[in-house]
Amino acid sequence: MTIKELHDNIDCSNEKDIELLKDFIRIPSLNDNHQGISKCVNFLTELLDSCGFFTKTIQTEGNPIIYAEAIVDKDKPTLMFYGHYDVQPTGALNLWKSSPFVPTIKDGRLYGRGTGDGKGQLLINILGVKNYIDTVGKLPVNIKFIIEGEEETGSSSLEKFAKENKDLLKADLVYMADASLALDDTPLVALGSRGVMRLNLEIQTAYADNHSGNIGGGIENASWELIKALASIVDDKGKVLIDGFYDDVLEVSKEDMDMIEQIPFDRVKLAEIFEVKSIDKDALDFFMDSTLRPALSINNISSGYAHFKIDNKIPGRAEAEIEIRMAYNQRPEKIKTLIEDFVSRVNPQIKITPIDNDVLPSRSIIKADNLNSIVDSISKVTTKKPIIVPSWGGSLPSFIWSEILEIPSILVPYANIDENNYGPNENIRIDLFNQGIKITSQIIDDFESIIKS
Repeated sequence: MTIKELHDNIDCSNEKDIELLKDFIRIPSLNDNHQGISKCVNFLTELLDSCGFFTKTIQTEGNPIIYAEAIVDKDKPTLMFYGHYDVQPTGALNLWKSSPFVPTIKDGRLYGRGTGDGKGQLLINILGVKNYIDTVGKLPVNIKFIIEGEEETGSSSLEKFAKENKDLLKADLVYMADASLALDDTPLVALGSRGVMRLNLEIQTAYADNHSGNIGGGIENASWELIKALASIVDDKGKVLIDGFYDDVLEVSKEDMDMIEQIPFDRVKLAEIFEVKSIDKDALDFFMDSTLRPALSINNISSGYAHFKIDNKIPGRAEAEIEIRMAYNQRPEKIKTLIEDFVSRVNPQIKITPIDNDVLPSRSIIKADNLNSIVDSISKVTTKKPIIVPSWGGSLPSFIWSEILEIPSILVPYANIDENNYGPNENIRIDLFNQGIKITSQIIDDFESIIKS
């Protein structure tokens, strides 16, 4: 069997693989949809069982974890794939051109919640293994899968499971498919990711809303008090004004900067993709700010009742969710304390509560020869050579591999840059879905030589 024959067989099974993806997307695996979560777990375990894997479902305090393994030879290297089956909420359904859980093909793309973020790219890795087995008959190396259902809320069950099962999760490399390619379908290999923590800020200035005509100007307005506190946290450029916030951020090395400068940049194209008026930063600052430096965002803010056009009242309560994407070496405990101390000085009435599990920032150390071999393997499939980047701007539980299991890991995105994950009309291009399956199968075929390089 030649690798060309394997890739040809993947092309031949494309329609069947897309139908399988449709079946996967139809399952509403929202974090709090227990019926959908259960169906999703059954779908994945049955698929992995059909590939000949030993599969185990682990019940947790949250959503189940799936572990699967195919050990062909204990003396062979082990490649472990990570993925998640939980998806983001759909948001406003009226903004979707088709129902989020009714997968729809249009203009070479498959639309549906989870097509790009999570489920689609997890399935790509499974199908890369399945197509390899179907074509060749057996795997050349040991393969493991670790799949969770809480990635969107901080991976707390996976973190606990990893601490208790270090021997079970031994591997030579953890391979994650998530996020998107760069502009012009340029492949990326990321060595880490930013961390994330979320905090809820709440203020109550009155036990009930009051009439803005009868008493407006005479009492505190919860909305204004919260807005003033939020506005004091950052300057007009987005720089955090809290003393000590940047103390643990490491200086960006010349090597990291050289990597970042290789990423294609076109501010007009990027503004169009992300649907903003313009991007005013130059390439280096744009990618440094969105991948290596910390960022503090307001995710949502609520007060009063916004469904009436006229609502003459002074809100007695207001709340907001803020999110901190932490740079490598920052720690959530310290950041939380700094924010609490700062906000309490601005307005001691504001109560701060953590949301979900914190995800630590991570950075993986991989030998240069191994990394170059991975790039060469991916290049056998893609028309462009992958760019190695020090970090991805989003957050994955990569710290579990680097800090708990002490296993090197890489992130290799397969989705299109305009996948619109988290938003309406999430999608994945069918050609990139097929390309991803080929890349995974190629990595499997080359893995032993990658590890020995």
